[in-house]
Amino acid sequence: MISVSDSSSTEYDPTFYHPGVVQLDQRFELRIEDVPSDEPVTLCARLDDKNGVTWTSRAVYDVEDGIIAVERDEPVDGTFSNPDTMALIQTMVPEDGTDPYLIDDDTVLEFEVRADGTRLGTSELLRTYGDPAVTVTKIEEHFDGLLYEPPGDEPAPGVVTFHGTSGTPMYETSRMLASNGFVVLALHWFTFSEHATASVPNNVVEIPVEYAVDAVEWLLDHERTAGSQVGAVGVSKGPELALLAATQTDGIGAVVSLGGSAVVWEGFGLEVPGSCSSWTIDGEPVPYLPFRDDLEWDMEPPMDLWSNYTKSYEAATPERIDEATIPVEEIDGPLLFISGADDALWDAKRFCKPAIDRLDERGHPYEYEQLVLEDAGHAVTVPYQPTANRTDGLWTFGGTASGYANADEVFWRRTTETLRSITE
Repeated sequence: MISVSDSSSTEYDPTFYHPGVVQLDQRFELRIEDVPSDEPVTLCARLDDKNGVTWTSRAVYDVEDGIIAVERDEPVDGTFSNPDTMALIQTMVPEDGTDPYLIDDDTVLEFEVRADGTRLGTSELLRTYGDPAVTVTKIEEHFDGLLYEPPGDEPAPGVVTFHGTSGTPMYETSRMLASNGFVVLALHWFTFSEHATASVPNNVVEIPVEYAVDAVEWLLDHERTAGSQVGAVGVSKGPELALLAATQTDGIGAVVSLGGSAVVWEGFGLEVPGSCSSWTIDGEPVPYLPFRDDLEWDMEPPMDLWSNYTKSYEAATPERIDEATIPVEEIDGPLLFISGADDALWDAKRFCKPAIDRLDERGHPYEYEQLVLEDAGHAVTVPYQPTANRTDGLWTFGGTASGYANADEVFWRRTTETLRSITE
């Protein structure tokens, strides 16, 4: 598509080549022709997030042929130095505030080229938060969640997403998976709010794994779901529940753990009756690792949990760790454990290693991998978003902006590949 802009220059009238509409997780290229070749040219990008905060980036080019090809040319100055159109978005910083970027439903991405202080031209591209034809339905059966259905009415592979202890379902990931052709159930299994229910408690204390199994079976029976298995994607605390559910049903055919643990931890919440497991199976507590009795928990944000989990893990005997490790070898499908090398919330890489050891020792007929993403922390998400200000939030997350830019893309590509393997 060619997008021709207005210009404040009488000598140059740049032409912008880029798509008119692009989905959030899709790469695109930007090429600008008829710009000066005898002076530095600055390309700026701008967008507003859901809170109305303006985010900007810039790149300065020494142009040789009157053309800026962002996928080809290396900037000589600016917020990034590599030839990559996505870097225009990923290296954006907010003009005001220190909060991370918040996705809006539809975002107008503005481009502007300037030379010698003069605006030469502008153009706009619409980025959509997934496919606008995705439908969303509130589900209140024996469980709570949102169902995201891809466009059309043909059967599609199913996925259940498992959020972490933020208490908020994986809306963003679920919508984007549905936009890529999956029928997705964003399961709600825990809340930090006062609006707790019998099915969605505000304590992670002996939650029945059968709650998740019922959701999986419901999705398998749904008219839009193709095949005899669905995938599962969990983040942070969520993979514990996803992996345990996958040991209890043949209906889960692949599990992706993002920043999660493959050992079960002690329960927690607003009202905890003492040391107990986070989960039960058939009414019996699942073996778990307890927190050390001498720990102090700093609840002022950003909360640092890493040291307390590490101290508790190191205090556990090898036998206790083995008992608390989820029997992942019983899962009927491929397994992908993704963690950030700089995860500052907890040592997800370390807490998944016992499961990898089990698979190595006992054998597994399916593919499995532990993927560690350098310079990434606990806040990996859907790609091609600004990555500034992710290191801290309610919790200390770790990582760097450049680390997240790479990790987001790797996570998304490998996750969708793993989920699609169910239908192959």
